[in-house]
Amino acid sequence: MTLKNKKENLLVYTAAIGILLGMVALIIFDEENYFNSRLSIQTSFEVYALAAIIFAPLLEETTFRGLFATNKYLRVVSILAQLIVLIMIFDQNAIGLIVGAISLAYGIWAIVKKPNTSTLRGLYFLNAFFFASLHYSLEDFQHFSTASPILFQFSFGLIFIWLVINYSLRKSILAHFSLNLILLFFGFLSLQIVDKQTHLKTFEKGQISWSQTPLYPKTNGSISIKNASITIHNMGVLKALEVLENLKHGDQKELEVFTAPFIKYNFQVSFNEDLNQEEVYLETIRALAKAQIIKLKEAPSKTPILP
Repeated sequence: MTLKNKKENLLVYTAAIGILLGMVALIIFDEENYFNSRLSIQTSFEVYALAAIIFAPLLEETTFRGLFATNKYLRVVSILAQLIVLIMIFDQNAIGLIVGAISLAYGIWAIVKKPNTSTLRGLYFLNAFFFASLHYSLEDFQHFSTASPILFQFSFGLIFIWLVINYSLRKSILAHFSLNLILLFFGFLSLQIVDKQTHLKTFEKGQISWSQTPLYPKTNGSISIKNASITIHNMGVLKALEVLENLKHGDQKELEVFTAPFIKYNFQVSFNEDLNQEEVYLETIRALAKAQIIKLKEAPSKTPILP
């Protein structure tokens, strides 16, 4: 495919630069810093995959790129869908709300006034940034290591807009489906072909050893809790922490935990001395953070319970 005689190729060039910058950022920043709100997925891989390859291409393309379709009904549907999105994120995503409101107003003006192509270029970029910002939270914009993935979302948003302008909304839906399918395929491989080597890390009150287990075949996980150790077999971290939360004190402050989604582990936390249940819970959290399996974030309006 050649870009010759295609409209708005600036979108493709900008997207290429954005993807390149995003890849450089992923290489530069330490893996331990690569935790953002998108990693707080709390559903199964199967449900996530279904949403990514079926619902996301249809709904997101209609909502965001439908605005640039030649069919006037699709443009109206896009405007209404974006309005619904703004209502849904009203008190949850400040950046998405501000950018989305400007983008929506710009889009309505564009439909009514039908300006020339050069005037619409600002809308292309606002629309792509609105689309990207919805996948992340305000905190993700505060450090480039967590903000860099937004470059990919923004860049592909521009590419999808270019496809609608030059071809059709159907082509952008197909491209979105294909992209998500490819990403899911490689994600599945990374979950299935895992490093089974056992790793060891010490912390103040003991040590933690862990290894990954494949996503399939599906087998029941197990957890054994003693005063001097915790053993978890074939279980995701978030699921394990749900069980361990029963150990904490009733007035214990809440924690928001980020971890790479869908990964299952075998791990054992051994303590140097017998601990009570609340101490077992806290020290297990510390051990997982020390091993960089999780990253902690204070819950809103809560005082931290861990140093």
